[in-house]
Amino acid sequence: MARIQCAGCRDKFDVNESQMGQVVPCPLCGFLLRLPALQIPPGTIIAGYRIEQMIAIGGMGEVYRATQLSRERQVALKLLSPAVTADKEALDDFLREVRLLARLTHPNIVEAIEAGEDNGLYYLSMSFVDDETL
Repeated sequence: MARIQCAGCRDKFDVNESQMGQVVPCPLCGFLLRLPALQIPPGTIIAGYRIEQMIAIGGMGEVYRATQLSRERQVALKLLSPAVTADKEALDDFLREVRLLARLTHPNIVEAIEAGEDNGLYYLSMSFVDDETL
């Protein structure tokens, strides 16, 4: 399962992996969305993180549950889509988000662990919260 956000009404809804790469209607407004094809298969290692499962799709990329190999812990790994990294302004927005998250420390804010680039793929790892969406 993955959670996506409708570009029409901004509502969030779940899709299953068999729907990836297809056009699906938003259940609330009917807006047609082309889902990205699942590109990062489970077991893939990116920057010391092993991909376990896609958990969300957003405007900037995909979020996966992953294992940080050096510490053997579950994390949320946000991977930017190639369309975002090709857009200098969008990439600057991501890097600004990373810098802001690095300054925040509070029990009610998900902790940013690490950010970087691995073979042209930009990522941000955060604490994994296995509960409701934030």
